[in-house]
Formats: sequence, C-alpha cells, structure tokens
Amino acid sequence: MEEKIGAFPQERNYGEEIKAIIRGDFSDEEIREKLDEYHEKDVASIFEELTLEERRRLYSALGSEIVSRIVAFLHDAGDYLSEIDTDAAAEIIEQMDADEALEVLDTLDEEVKQEFMELIEGEVKEEISLIDSYDDDEFGSRMSTNFIAVPKESTVKKAMRVLVNEAAENDNISTIFVLNEDESFYGEVDLKALIIARSTDEFEDLISTTYPFVYDNEIVSENIERIRSYDEDIIPVLSRKDNKLLGVITANDITEIVDEEMGDDYAKLAALTSEDDPDESIF
Repeated sequence: MEEKIGAFPQERNYGEEIKAIIRGDFSDEEIREKLDEYHEKDVASIFEELTLEERRRLYSALGSEIVSRIVAFLHDAGDYLSEIDTDAAAEIIEQMDADEALEVLDTLDEEVKQEFMELIEGEVKEEISLIDSYDDDEFGSRMSTNFIAVPKESTVKKAMRVLVNEAAENDNISTIFVLNEDESFYGEVDLKALIIARSTDEFEDLISTTYPFVYDNEIVSENIERIRSYDEDIIPVLSRKDNKLLGVITANDITEIVDEEMGDDYAKLAALTSEDDPDESIF
C-alpha cells in the first residue's frame, strides 16, 4: 500500500467524544478521569446538547472545582447553575476567580444574586464585593484578583517557593509582583529572571521598580491606550488611597476593552452617518 506523504491526521470531533463519555456506561471516577484529557472550553461547548439529567450527572461526577472551570466558559452560566441545589451552586462559584464569579452573578436577577452572595464564603466573597463596588468605567471593575505577589524582603529561594506553591491556583504567573511591608506596590520580577537566578543572587537586583500600573478608580476609556502601549501581559491595579495592589488587568482584558471601545466608536459613527443622510449607509 502506497504511503501518503505529508498527510494530515484526521481532525477529531471533541464534542462528540465528550458526549460519548458522558452518555457511556462509566462510573463517576471514570468520567472524571476521561474528561480530564479535554479542555474545559470543549466540555462547556456541548452543555446545551446535553439533557438536564446528563448535566446533573456531570456536576456530580466532576465536583465543584472542575465544574467551576467549565462554568467560566458558559455564556448562560446562571441558567445552568439554577439546575442544581443553591448550596452546591454557591460552592461552584466559590471555586472561581472573583472576576469570573461576578460575571456569572451579574447574569442573575438581583434577588438571586444576593441569595448567592449570602451563601458564598471565604476570601472570594470579599474579592467579588470589591470588584462589584466600582463603576463599570473604572479599572477596578475590570480587574482580576488572580496574581502572585511576594514581600520585598524575599530571597530568590523564598520567592521561588511562593511561585511553586501558588502557581496551581493562579494563571497569571509570567510576572511576580513585589510588595512593601505595608503591602503597597514596590515593583515586579519577570518569571524568566526568577527562574534563571541563582539562590545566592540578591532578590532586590531582580526587581523592576518602574513597571507600569493603573489606579483602581481611573477611567478605562481615558487610559486604555496608555497601558496598551506598554505591551505587557499584565498590568497591576493599585488603590489610589494607599498604593496597595488590588488586582491586575491582563492582556486579554485589554484586548476586550479595546474591542468594546472600537465597537462603541463604530456605533457612534453609524449613528452620525444616519443622522446626516438617512439614506446613506457606511457599509
């Protein structure tokens, strides 16, 4: 048989594979192990094709921590969480990053949102309340509390230990922030610089104290081009009151904000064109 040179492997249909696992004769443990091979976004993509019974089976098999990562990719997450017990749904929200949890809560009626807030416990509740306290046009409303910070007095070895311990719970590890004793912002250390440093190197020598930042109450539209021009993966958000590190704006956040601003500008242009000449189209 003649071998085909340069043939591409057949494209897999992850959605069909995932549905087959969920609908197969597997134990909860087997479902959990098999679905661990797939990205949470792919699992989320087939939710609307599952029956209520199948989704409830999935919630039970995977547990709150794994389900929370899937929920982050669901457009109608609030509707799906309403399918399960309120206490169990609150436990799922507790496992999410505060900014993602707030996005889910904001899709719910205010009364239901407050009911969940009363059930949610721990640090994430405080972080959700903090982000929710800002106006929509302030950086504080767009920040994530997912970041790693170490004290200024750290050594290379201590900073590495913090990184290793917290990396599993934090996606934003390319930049490690450094704080003063009063938890105010001091600077940052690049992940690569920390990794290649020797344990005997002075930690202070790795710190950049001129790293860009924004204040929590600064207006997004007035400052987005400034922080975009730095081309950094992550920008710290500081409290204007005491310079404490409250959260971060990621590159993805910046892209989303820019897209929103461009969309708003496009809509305004369309409206102005329509007013000038109702019969003229900009398309």
